[in-house]
Amino acid sequence: MDLYVLDFGLEGRLAVKSFNFTFALGPSLTIANAELSQSQQASWIAQGPGLPAGGYSQNSNESSLKFLPGAYAAVGVTYDFSKSWALGLEYRYDYVIDNAGTDHAKLDLSGSSAILSLTYRF
Repeated sequence: MDLYVLDFGLEGRLAVKSFNFTFALGPSLTIANAELSQSQQASWIAQGPGLPAGGYSQNSNESSLKFLPGAYAAVGVTYDFSKSWALGLEYRYDYVIDNAGTDHAKLDLSGSSAILSLTYRF
């Protein structure tokens, strides 16, 4: 599955001494392109006159392209411990209205994520 997320929100920043606080909120659009390939195969030996030896094989492919609206909210803090170095932490929650996937596999794209960053400015 290939995922692309477009955010259309607003971000606010507040600087207090060496700390920078951020908050972001807004709608989002997730583009999900899913592909599924599946192969099944079975074979059996003869089980008397009523069931001769045989086999079975099937291949299937599915694809799905969905445009899924949603929303996100994020908060973060960065600490500047020198003019060049900073340490940051951000938490983000994404809500996506529908599942992505194909008829045989579904994926709930709503969820949380966190980013820990070490930044060097030059």
